[in-house]
Amino acid sequence: QNIQTYFSASEQIESWNGDELVFRQLHSQRTRAFQKILKFLPVWVVTNLSAKQSFPLKNNIFDLLIIDEASQCDIASALPLFYRAQHIVIIGDPYQLKHISLLTETQDRALATTHHIGEELFTNISYTKHSLYDFAEQIIHTHCEQPLLLNEHYRCHPDIVSFSNEYYYGQKLTIATDETRLLHHPSFHARILWHHVKGKTIHTKSPYNEEEAERVVEEILKILDVVSSLHASIGVVTLFRAQTEMITEKLSKFQDLFETDITIGTAHRFQGDEKDIIVFSPAVSEGIKPGTLQWIQTTSQLLNVAVTRARSLFIIIG
Repeated sequence: QNIQTYFSASEQIESWNGDELVFRQLHSQRTRAFQKILKFLPVWVVTNLSAKQSFPLKNNIFDLLIIDEASQCDIASALPLFYRAQHIVIIGDPYQLKHISLLTETQDRALATTHHIGEELFTNISYTKHSLYDFAEQIIHTHCEQPLLLNEHYRCHPDIVSFSNEYYYGQKLTIATDETRLLHHPSFHARILWHHVKGKTIHTKSPYNEEEAERVVEEILKILDVVSSLHASIGVVTLFRAQTEMITEKLSKFQDLFETDITIGTAHRFQGDEKDIIVFSPAVSEGIKPGTLQWIQTTSQLLNVAVTRARSLFIIIG
């Protein structure tokens, strides 16, 4: 009954354009119903942006708020959730990708100036530069404390995650992967392979390297032939949308030759995902523009995300 009341009031509020007093009554009715529902359904899982439709805007309505993948979350969209909670736990990895900002740095700074945001505050909470994880880490540091490192790794073969452990996590990870659950095949002499393909980087709407794309398709066909009986999951990770589209188009010609579902996408698309085998095509070669190279160098998390998607085998075509 309370759920029915809650959804009924929510629907009326969304389409309401009448008397303000009735509108407030509906809000009160919705809030009371939700507080009663919490006794039966204490755990709710939503995205930051869907919280607006899911929960009344009432302070401390939840005892505990947990935000996962906080490195991919912006600060602003989390604030209405903070208001609704008494205690907050922020979970994230600073070496994973940040949220994608449709706001440019110039627009970000112009807005800060317009609204008289001081330089220090802007530096600390800039929408384009800082994730929610960064914000939480700053707060922890002001109390002379350090974030709690969840240092046990269970996903990747030790040879694969050892790269990230050395170059990103300062050898602080304890590699606890159960290797019996990984793919094993006589052809897997090494778990990280590099196939040298120079090619040329062409810039259209985004960069691509056709020679790399052709080699990726060849490699995928070889892999499918080798592991067809292992029911392996396969992913192709790129840095650029144009490279993703080119590989997808070339691979689609062979679609009827295999049943395996192959996911192809940029590193941003793969964050949070995992596959038995990952083929990585960076499309960085002769012809790459200096600005693009600078973006790659300053977004070092791209490589970490690409590498750590692979459970059993990581192949670089580059």
